[in-house]
Order: sequence, then structure tokens, then C-alpha cells
Amino acid sequence: MRVYTLLSAAMVLLLLLGGGVLPAEESAPGANGFDPEDEDPVRLEVSTTELEVGSRFSLTFQLPVGARYDRLEFELPRGQSHLWRFGEVERTGTNTFAVEGRPLLRGEHSLGPLEVTLSTEDGESQAGVLTDRLSLEVAPPDGEFTGELRGTTGPLGLPFDYFWRNVILGTAAAIGLLLLAWLAWLVYKFVRKRAARILAPVPPNPLEEAFSAIRTLKSGEVLEEHGVERFYTQLSTLLRRYLEREFDYPVLEMSEDEATGLLRGQLRWLDHAKDLGAVLQRSSLAKFARQEVTDEEAMHDCGAVEQFLVSEEYRKKAEQAAERKRAAQKQESREDRAA
Repeated sequence: MRVYTLLSAAMVLLLLLGGGVLPAEESAPGANGFDPEDEDPVRLEVSTTELEVGSRFSLTFQLPVGARYDRLEFELPRGQSHLWRFGEVERTGTNTFAVEGRPLLRGEHSLGPLEVTLSTEDGESQAGVLTDRLSLEVAPPDGEFTGELRGTTGPLGLPFDYFWRNVILGTAAAIGLLLLAWLAWLVYKFVRKRAARILAPVPPNPLEEAFSAIRTLKSGEVLEEHGVERFYTQLSTLLRRYLEREFDYPVLEMSEDEATGLLRGQLRWLDHAKDLGAVLQRSSLAKFARQEVTDEEAMHDCGAVEQFLVSEEYRKKAEQAAERKRAAQKQESREDRAA
């Protein structure tokens, strides 16, 4: 009995000591062999690094050792879809997949990180898995490349000599420059026309211009410095200029005798028309020295022209008042009809 007890105690001690030296249990990996802490668990490998535009190469997806999937799909990152063309993905091993691809543009380009979606026949799937990134150098094509990629996802739209692309871009740029030049010309024309309207001198009022000239003659400086002939020349000119601008008759092209006939005919309704005719007649005699005219007569004729201009000022004011009255009557009539 004592021997049996000793043997039992020895066996328990051995079991306890054996359990203490057993290896610790390893931490469980992620879902289907993926480590959740690995940022790019799928590795990419290419069959060759000597790539040319349009040449074939094989891209291999290396999954972690414990991963068991039957199908693999991937998407190129934004900005890389115009650089590469790929065919159908095939499973080549327990945890490897491969796809045939071709580069489309020459230069140094990045491939990846690709977003991979994995699935099994049982419906288990793993989405959003990222691969690592490759940097590949693509040389120009050896010979003529038509842009057609057989066995991949569609042909190229344009050949890679860039001729027609450059022609299209050049033509578009030229048309754009012509449109910009045309718009700039329209803006310049508009601004120049507007500035011309703003800076254009306001045409003087015929009556104000005549009053200014008559005041200069009444000051006596012209008569004292230049004599009667120059005085009557300026007096006749200011009178005929006013008649031409106000009544639209070519009086400046007429002689004094013709202008006198106009005042006695079409313009005989004007106030002081008879006096103005006499002024023009005396002006003709004084300018050609056919009759001697005194300074007093010259200033008297100047006063007669001034009286005519004053009567014209009253006539214009009366016409404006009559026009305002007619406008007010029309407005009242429209309001009465509307009511």
C-alpha cells in the first residue's frame, strides 16, 4: 500500500514537471492566413524587368503561406489604368495567382498598391487586401507598335507614336488661342469705344456759343485792335453759324447777300429778321470797303444781333415749357384711361 502511494505521487510530480516545460501555444493568425497587422500582405512579382511598350510580362500575386483561396480579383489605383492592361487572373499554386499584362506608356511608372478581393468556392471572401508597390521602367517599343493587345482586356485606342494625339492637341490649342485673341479684341474695342464716349467733348449749345462770341465783340478789343473789317467778319460768321446749326441751312457757305435773302424768305418769321438782314448787308459793305462804317454803327449792329439771340433764348424756353405741358397732358390722359 505504501509502495502504491509513492508511485502515484511520483507520477503526479512527473506530470506536473512535464506540463511546465510544454511549449507555449502560438498566437492564432488572422482570417485564412492573413496577419491583420501586415499593411500589404500580398506580394507582387514580375517575370521580367526589361519592359517595352506593348510587351508581355507576367504579374504574380504571392499570398501568405496559410491563405487558401480559389479566385482573385484586383483593381488598379486611380491614375494607373491608362498605364497598364491585364488579362484574366489564373491560379498557379496553393497560394499564388498570375495574370498577363502589358505596359501602355514608356517611362518610369508605379504598379500598385493593388486592391485585391479573394474568395473561395465555399463563399468565403476577403476584400480590401492591399499589395505592395512596384516601380517599373518601360522602354519605347522595338519597331512599330499598333496598340493592339491580344489576350488582354481590350486594345489601345491610339498608337503610341503620339502623332495624331499631338495634332489634335495642337489644333485645339491653336483654336483656343484664336478664341482668346478674338475675345481680347472685342474687350479692347468695347473699352476703347466706351472711353471715347466718355472723353468725347460735349458739343456746345449753339445759343451759348453765339452769346460767348457776341460778348467778345462787345468788349471792343477786336474793333480797337483789328478794325471794322475784322469786326464785321466775326459778327457775320457768328450769326450765320447760329442760323446754320439751329435751323439746318447751309448759311456758312452763303454770301451775305444770299443769307439776307434767306432771312427775307424762309426765316422771315424770326424776331428781328429785318434787322439781321440789314446787319449782313452792312457787313458785306464793310468787309469789301465799299462803304465806310463807323465804330458806333458797328456796335449798334452788334447790339441788334445780341437782341436777336435774347429773343431766341425766350423762344426756346417757351417751346420747352409747351413740350412739358403736352407731356403732362398725355400722362394725365393715360392715367384717366387706365382708371
